[in-house]
Amino acid sequence: MNLLHFRNCIILLLILLGNKSLIAEKLSDSIHFKIELDDTSKITKKGRIVVEYITDHSKFYFFQEREIFEYYLNHRKNVNFAIPRNQVVSYFIIKYYKHNGAVELPFHGDKWYLLMHEEDVLATVSKNGIIFKGKYADYFNCQRDIQNWNKSLPQHITKYMFEATKQDEYLFGLKAYKDSVYLQQKLILEQHKYLFNDTAFKIIDLACRAKASFNLLYEMRYNRQGRWSAARKIISEYLSTREPASELLLSVPYHCDYILFWEYMNISYNSDKNIKAQFHYRKVYDSINRYYSGLLREKLICLFFLYDHARLNKLISDRLTHALSVVKSPRYGAIIKQISTSILTDVSAYPFELRDTHEQLVRLSDFKEKLIVLDFWFEGCMPCMALAKAMIPIKEKYRNNPDVVFININVDKDKEKWLSALLRTPYAENGDINVYTNGEGVNHPMLRHYNFYGFPHQILIDGNGKVIIIDPPRPITVENSQKFIELIKSNLPIRKSLL
Repeated sequence: MNLLHFRNCIILLLILLGNKSLIAEKLSDSIHFKIELDDTSKITKKGRIVVEYITDHSKFYFFQEREIFEYYLNHRKNVNFAIPRNQVVSYFIIKYYKHNGAVELPFHGDKWYLLMHEEDVLATVSKNGIIFKGKYADYFNCQRDIQNWNKSLPQHITKYMFEATKQDEYLFGLKAYKDSVYLQQKLILEQHKYLFNDTAFKIIDLACRAKASFNLLYEMRYNRQGRWSAARKIISEYLSTREPASELLLSVPYHCDYILFWEYMNISYNSDKNIKAQFHYRKVYDSINRYYSGLLREKLICLFFLYDHARLNKLISDRLTHALSVVKSPRYGAIIKQISTSILTDVSAYPFELRDTHEQLVRLSDFKEKLIVLDFWFEGCMPCMALAKAMIPIKEKYRNNPDVVFININVDKDKEKWLSALLRTPYAENGDINVYTNGEGVNHPMLRHYNFYGFPHQILIDGNGKVIIIDPPRPITVENSQKFIELIKSNLPIRKSLL
């Protein structure tokens, strides 16, 4: 089937799915953007516009397949550009960054806009957010209003979050709150139904519902014992039925994340609560393989490993072997292969080349026959500071051992921000080597190689440049501190160990 024939088939399918006024006669090859800064806005200094074009959405941000377009925007200057259309259903996100690199307040969060046909995007950026103009103004402004609609969680519900005896009340209150947000978003969507074809309407509705449900499940997952009664009732009533799988769900924002957490919670809360939650992971993986198929199953398998692989590498390594044999599509197959690199031990470490505080190049190859402890952090990360403080006694223990090297890797984009923050942290106290990701932040290939985006994060590498462990026990307790020391001792050559 040639490309023209395939495109015509897609158009026919869209027409059959819904004949609303915004169905285009043909699909264009590109999506055209024109963005301007409102002259009456309180935004006075030149800033940076970032447009992300997304063809595979996930709450796991770095899993998203996206292209990024960055432009500097000033008053009386417009930005005009075109993005090649990759898929029939895709999304874009617009963010405005102030001159100091901070995101302007109205642009916080993951506010996506659905693209389905030949929409041209005309937008004005102001202190209050985005105002769309032109032929498709109502279509995009409605999506904006749906995602902007929110209300504060009632104070009495928030208070329950911190009371051990009120965990059930908190969870039921949170559920009612999430339900009310979704229902209001659905009402706005219903009132403007004439703007959307049936497929677009369904995608936006599913995305709003999936986001509300995912956020609720996320809360339930991370305090399993304290919220047991309420969570089991919600699982049995509110989330009782597994939805029929369809390829449409593949591209719906948040929906695959929601499905994955539904499978996890369904297994976890219908089991004995005395069984540690981590032992349900194999069952979750098996459930994905049983109830889903095609690209949807492949995406769920990828997300399954991405959410927890660093913590559970030994527990799920046999499932990873299975995943490598069943995930066949080029995109998801490449992700699984990359994950396997980060999960398996005794594989070659990433051959990093990073700049230190004096602009000197620091390479993995500089430390042959030395054990390396990598510590990834960013400015303002309180858990990073806690871990750095906990590492001080361990670093003191090995201060005079030339075969142990501690390298701290900062993932902030701004070098000056990193250097300024470094002076206020324990990272600068022990004569460590301090480097940063050369202005690439979390997008540096090294982080993509290891597939983690939560911080702090540590990696141990042996003298042969092989990975010893991804995410070792954090030495913030006496027990974990001893385990960390044992990892170092057991991986040092006996003839060189001073201990």
